[in-house]
Amino acid sequence: MNQISKNGNEKGNLDYLSNLATEKEKVMTSSSLDGEEIEDEKRENEEVPKKKKKSFLWREIQITNPEDVEGRMLLGIMMKRCERLHGEWSSRANYLRSSNSCITAIVIFVQIVQVFTVHSPAYFGNNSKLLATVLPAFTGAMIGTQQKLSWEKKASVAKKNAQFFSKLQRHVEYRMNLMEAGGEVRDVVKLWNISMLTEACEIPPPVFPY
Repeated sequence: MNQISKNGNEKGNLDYLSNLATEKEKVMTSSSLDGEEIEDEKRENEEVPKKKKKSFLWREIQITNPEDVEGRMLLGIMMKRCERLHGEWSSRANYLRSSNSCITAIVIFVQIVQVFTVHSPAYFGNNSKLLATVLPAFTGAMIGTQQKLSWEKKASVAKKNAQFFSKLQRHVEYRMNLMEAGGEVRDVVKLWNISMLTEACEIPPPVFPY
């Protein structure tokens, strides 16, 4: 009987110790998981970049007395500016496109002459060999200059800017028509800010041929 009771006590002690070990393991596992979660949260917080403040160029003009702004006068100023810039960008786009077309025409003409020098050298006499040597070099130089100057791309940029000022001019014109008819327009200052931000941040500086 004593031996049976001892065995029972030993078995009870073993069960108690095993339960303690299991609970201890659970506590350690949960604490490790909590620690990992905390570390993950720290990493996520570190990885999230801080929001950058908008640059000064992207900020609207803050007006303290918008009720004192004369909408008709402001629209008139915008109209004159749009007309001037639209004319400048349009003329620049036409000039660049015409110059690029001239170079293309010269290259085509020189290539035609080159073909005649090869297939009909009698027309050029003793100069046929000289032309056959000089004309390819001249054509390559003209094509290289054309690619270097990129007049076609510059003309596309100038045309896009001219279209922007043309659209802005229409907005201004329709608002002026409403005011002349007795309407009250409340978004004149907003239109001014939008045009200012677009011109400052999206419209490139003047495009020069060289």
